[in-house]
Amino acid sequence: GLGLFISKQIIAAHGGRISVEGPPDGGACFVVLLPRSAAHTQAPGVLTLSGVLG
Repeated sequence: GLGLFISKQIIAAHGGRISVEGPPDGGACFVVLLPRSAAHTQAPGVLTLSGVLG
């Protein structure tokens, strides 16, 4: 839909990417990867939104 298109454009503008995972019979998990700024020296963090969207 339109929301996914807009999300993809915003993520791409920040140097990231979006992908989708899920079974063919329904349900989807969208994965967003964004780069950290050079000022961060720690290992990358992981944010999980399982259950937040339904």
